[in-house]
Amino acid sequence: LVIIGFAPTPRQKLLVKDALSMCRSLQRLVLLRDGHVRYNGLWEWEMVGQPDCPWSADDTMAVTKLINSASKPLLDVILG
Repeated sequence: LVIIGFAPTPRQKLLVKDALSMCRSLQRLVLLRDGHVRYNGLWEWEMVGQPDCPWSADDTMAVTKLINSASKPLLDVILG
């Protein structure tokens, strides 16, 4: 699951929490603050990142706490 434009607002946290609880086979979660998707034709697209926007320690801890509460031990999490 890739979420581009993620900000740890209450609604977006709820989206992540619900996705983690409902998607049993979810293996990787990518949360990107900035970026967009470039459409290259039918079924062809690519993620285009923006310059690094570092996560604050508070935001990282909030997301980590949210993910740990979902108890998905094999989940690969990428914050960008």
